Amino acid sequence: MKIRIVGLLLLGLIAGFGANAQVWLIGYAPGSQGDSVAVFRVSDFLSETRTKIATVPIDDRGSFELKIITEETQVWQLQIQGRYATLVVQPNSKYPFTFPLVKELKARTLFDNQVELEVQRGTETSDINAILTSFNSRLASKFDDYAMDFSYKYSTGSSSFVNSRKGELVKSGMVNEEDEATVSANVDPDFMHRVKEFRGVIEQNYASAFEDPFFVDYVNYSIAQLELYAGRDRWEIYYQYLNNLPVKVGNPEYMHFFRAFYGGMFSGFASDGKNTEVVRTINGRRDAYKLDSVLAVRRYMEDRDVRQMATLVNLQSLYHDRSWSSEAIKTTMEHALTLEEYKNCHSHIESVLGRLTFGSAGDKLLDFRMLDNSEEIVHLSDYAGKFVYIGFFADWCGDCYREMELLEKYKSKYGADIEFVSISLDDSYERFISFVQMNHNMDWTFLYGPSEERLRDIFAIRAVPMFILIDPNGRLMYDYTRKPSEGINLEFDRITKRSATDNRIKVWDD
Repeated sequence: MKIRIVGLLLLGLIAGFGANAQVWLIGYAPGSQGDSVAVFRVSDFLSETRTKIATVPIDDRGSFELKIITEETQVWQLQIQGRYATLVVQPNSKYPFTFPLVKELKARTLFDNQVELEVQRGTETSDINAILTSFNSRLASKFDDYAMDFSYKYSTGSSSFVNSRKGELVKSGMVNEEDEATVSANVDPDFMHRVKEFRGVIEQNYASAFEDPFFVDYVNYSIAQLELYAGRDRWEIYYQYLNNLPVKVGNPEYMHFFRAFYGGMFSGFASDGKNTEVVRTINGRRDAYKLDSVLAVRRYMEDRDVRQMATLVNLQSLYHDRSWSSEAIKTTMEHALTLEEYKNCHSHIESVLGRLTFGSAGDKLLDFRMLDNSEEIVHLSDYAGKFVYIGFFADWCGDCYREMELLEKYKSKYGADIEFVSISLDDSYERFISFVQMNHNMDWTFLYGPSEERLRDIFAIRAVPMFILIDPNGRLMYDYTRKPSEGINLEFDRITKRSATDNRIKVWDD
């Protein structure tokens, strides 16, 4: 197992943190003249919740500037049309950078439009980006030689592995005889010595950076993950890094460590006879108070806030697992929102629940604002009182094109009763226009999705092609909407009260 070293683009100056401290963005975005930059804060790495901070126009030279007040180090996401860049900012700091175009690729995926900002060098004397880049490099070079051992030792934590070979593992010293089958591997004493030595070097070389709590947590929980993989006693890790300490969902390294420590805790419960009470409490009773009581007596669950976050992490991961009832998980979370005992976790539960249930039948969509291929603004509210069939596509997606070929036939048959809309997810408006011009026979509405800054927050788009059907009240009609090739015409027949055999259109499966 290769140890994951996170490589966020992290910039900033070590400066005094005070009230009304400003962050100053000084950007250059070649090829984006006339567009705008949207700035979002990623405040929750559990649900990946984004909060919009500001929007600033890009002038005819491709430049933009923005000053924003912040009193703490934050993770920001900058967006220009379909391109995204991640930036961690500190108060009282300036960030001169170039926002590059996405490089052309032979093969594309939906989420390969993440770019790295090209930072202007030589003006900062204490750049935390350089510090963290150096830290990541030192971390990797110091412990890469342990990677194979980590992989083998960590695999022994599975109950089936330990049960089948426990005698051999005890004899070799890999596990402890007195522990249960879920025991961790014994840690190499030399490894912990090297961890202590490494931490000392980091504290000495980057002393000024330790003034920033974000940097401290980044370092601590990066090392905590290594210790977990190396097989350090989990109780020691729990008491050093989790128990009676704040839950820090705003730090990405904390959440990576937290998921590594608690992730998968519930996954085996459905088939494990000793844990049927947890399964019954969720799938049957749907009682968050009882669930908290059941889990409170289990290992590494003493701290209530940590226990409830661990519960939420596991419920989130199991929501789409067929061994568990998604409706029961949803109801359990909703019950937790009514309990005083969960008050410290309410905002996180709401964020996760919103993400999990986003796009369900009956949900009312937010009113979007997008450009069409004539540079006119179109709102969802423009279609009030109508059924709307919306498809998401990109010009590099062959399956999208084949679905739209079928959509031509549906438009001619159902166009009087149903509005057809295709929303492009391409990197630039020019690519979108080129596609529409090359396919002028597709005579329905085309919109450019990234012209709506909240695109990723309004629609739960995970792959293309994807389709949704909206009723005259602006609500989603189905949890999953069929594609043209999957027989959506059957639903169209019901809407228009046509016979299913009336001029039936063939789909790909016919």
